[in-house]
Amino acid sequence: MRPQRTLSEPAAVAAFVVLSALPFLGKAYHIDEPAYLAIAGHIARDPLHPLSFLYNWYGRAVPMSEVNAYPTILPYLLAAAAGLTRGLEWRTRLAFLPFDLAAGLALYGLAARLLKRPLWPTLTILAGPAYLLNIQHIMPDKLLAAFGLTSLYLLLRGLDEGRSAWIRASAALMMLALLSKITGIFLLLLAALAARRRRQPWRGVILYGALAAGPLLLFLGKEFAGDAWGGIAATGLWFLNRGAAFHAGDIPGRLRALLCFTGGCGLATLPGGFLLLKDGRRWAALAAAGAAAALLLPVFDTQAVAALDRALGAAFAAAAGLSVAVCLRPEARRGEERRLLLAWIFIVGGLQLLFYWSIVTRYVLFLLIPLALLQAHLLEETASERTLRRLYLGSFLSILALSLTLAAVDARYAAAQRDTADAARRYVAAGKRVWFTGHWGFQYYMEKAGAVAVDRGAGGWAAARAGDILIVPVNNTNILSIPMDLRIADVRAAEIGEAVPLRLISAGRAGFYSSVFGFLPFAVSGEPLERFYVAKRL
Repeated sequence: MRPQRTLSEPAAVAAFVVLSALPFLGKAYHIDEPAYLAIAGHIARDPLHPLSFLYNWYGRAVPMSEVNAYPTILPYLLAAAAGLTRGLEWRTRLAFLPFDLAAGLALYGLAARLLKRPLWPTLTILAGPAYLLNIQHIMPDKLLAAFGLTSLYLLLRGLDEGRSAWIRASAALMMLALLSKITGIFLLLLAALAARRRRQPWRGVILYGALAAGPLLLFLGKEFAGDAWGGIAATGLWFLNRGAAFHAGDIPGRLRALLCFTGGCGLATLPGGFLLLKDGRRWAALAAAGAAAALLLPVFDTQAVAALDRALGAAFAAAAGLSVAVCLRPEARRGEERRLLLAWIFIVGGLQLLFYWSIVTRYVLFLLIPLALLQAHLLEETASERTLRRLYLGSFLSILALSLTLAAVDARYAAAQRDTADAARRYVAAGKRVWFTGHWGFQYYMEKAGAVAVDRGAGGWAAARAGDILIVPVNNTNILSIPMDLRIADVRAAEIGEAVPLRLISAGRAGFYSSVFGFLPFAVSGEPLERFYVAKRL
């Protein structure tokens, strides 16, 4: 029999969600947040055509539908809240904090259905860097977690307790999850699997899927049917092929990054795996960890790798390999709950490895949830109460310390973009025209300061005139380099330092938000957080 639950545990989860968010409410807009703010601004003027405007995100102004082709309700919520938030970072993050609370409580609800002691595993997942850093951004993943996890929780309760109203509510929330982010399809697959495993008829499963996915399919059909891509079917194939690593040479690199991201962001959430292995199974798990670490051998390198990065990556990959080995042992396949978690692991892992455009922590966080819950479920059968208490407390404190440190470094990086734009504002105020390249929060604040983004389709850097100011970041995306034949002077480099030797974005080394930057989620380094080059056009 499971222990009696009290209101104190959900309250503890809610308190943690709020307390972990408060220090970062004023964080500068970061990563893809500005793109959704731009859509929200356009919605305020033309709500029926949210993507019908030009936007420079890849170094060239193109229709926003080419930058973000799929529906998301986030910009509509941002537009609705604009009157209250007035674009201020802390107000915007505070306005969306209820979604974080919903996601945290839904996660606890799922854990409580699976575990005798759900509180500490839940808190440890919430404290992990993949979750804590990503969920606080005003991006669709926030809504996907809130709507999707709540939908899955209501579905499981509705199926187990025979409550059809809860199943309908689950379908409605699943619809919102899919309209928040199309990659939430894994939740729909899990819902269908859970329903079939509980002997629900196919008719009910199909009806649930139609209610949940219908609006998304209608949107895709309206947007793409009959266009140059050849309709919705061709569009779906284009989307899959765009991110798929079907080329044999890509698989080792993507698998290396996936294992490193999973192990690096989940080391402290999965510390008990080794305790679950005994005798011959322990050697098998060690072999799996070794095989994962072997992906860090030089033969799989596509560029030069520093010795420290290789060692750190091997440790992260080995930890992930050990976790997967634990979840593959026979005991992990006994019982409906464990089989559902195992399916969750393979569905999300497969989608991330084979179909998503790169390895990203905002998707890996949905992989770490079932990994942690499944191992906690297995630990409850083998570990003593005293061992569990020590294990959970140590895991929580260590992962929280890592996450808060990474979050502080990341906030400092985001602030550097805003601060540089504030400096550029002085040039604009003095009558100078300022040009820049780069995106994310840097683009948002530079445009707000009156600077102009370089556009390849409008002459690129050649559009700058004598006396104009040119600003180029280093650790950013889609940067257009200044041509060698462009005459410039007064070149200055402004470095943004950080005493904490952890870097989330470091070209060729670490890419917390995308493995395009590196196979590590974070690197140990004392290099500058960011470097900006400022020059004058002659």
